[in-house]
Amino acid sequence: VILREGERIKTEALFKERLGGGLVLESFFNLFGIELDEELVVKKDAPKYEIKKGDRLLFVMGKEVRSLTEIRRVLSQEKESKNKLVILLFKRKGFDFFIHFAKPGAEAEVSRNKKLLK
Repeated sequence: VILREGERIKTEALFKERLGGGLVLESFFNLFGIELDEELVVKKDAPKYEIKKGDRLLFVMGKEVRSLTEIRRVLSQEKESKNKLVILLFKRKGFDFFIHFAKPGAEAEVSRNKKLLK
């Protein structure tokens, strides 16, 4: 109920789940349409960034990650840094490649070599 100029107005509100903010694992990867399973394998293609189902995330910001918990730790430390990019290293069929994302609030930037990723 809202009281406006002496009149009571009844309203309803619908709230969506808040997924942290910025560099929290769920919200960060969701911003770019990337879904990871528990083994850090991509669950579906993210064609805008040349990421394909089956790619495996190996490193975040130069730190090896082996679990979602480790990614959370690295991203939470990264929140406080002055780095403008988040750098991820993926593996696809024996080939390692980097993806660079601008931190939330800036336009996403991708570093890729299309010939090698196809």
